Amino acid sequence: MPGASKPLGTQNTLAAAKPTRLPSASSSEDARPARRVARPIARLGPSPSTLIHIECNSGADILDYAHTFFTAYTEGHFRPHVAQKVTIAAFELLANGLRYGTMSDKVVIELLQGNSWIVVRVTNSTIMARIAMLTEHLDKIQASPEGTYVEEMRKSLTGAGQRGAMLGLARVAHEAGLEIFSTVEGSRVVVEACCPT
Repeated sequence: MPGASKPLGTQNTLAAAKPTRLPSASSSEDARPARRVARPIARLGPSPSTLIHIECNSGADILDYAHTFFTAYTEGHFRPHVAQKVTIAAFELLANGLRYGTMSDKVVIELLQGNSWIVVRVTNSTIMARIAMLTEHLDKIQASPEGTYVEEMRKSLTGAGQRGAMLGLARVAHEAGLEIFSTVEGSRVVVEACCPT
């Protein structure tokens, strides 16, 4: 499937990308300070490859297509345990980007590889209240991935809370065992999950 392109409506595209050098981070014109957590890009080395690049609209019905594509791609290119972790991260991070992103901006998911690491990156824009919620969730997950996962699973099963961002992110950290990183610049959010190959 590498190199294939499958249009999904007028705004959505799903394709395996040719390897490219990652662009450097651009500065934000927004006066709010950026929240920076150590990003895994340094682990990828000087010339990481973009293996997959998908752009879609927030709220788009692309999650199942993207999940199927990621599953097929990762199963064909990585060892089974790595493919499973990457697929979990791709599904959960994209689900959050689509659910919480603003309708006026695209949600972008990428699969990057370099050195002995793979990074799933989702970029989207959202409102400040959701950024604050994400920051709080990531801090909680970092403090206790298993505890957060168990608590959010209990809430989901008892109806005390809806299955949302917290359970999906906790699943990436606890079930897949991946580190999650975020960068916020103004209303632009980048969330990355880092997996050793």
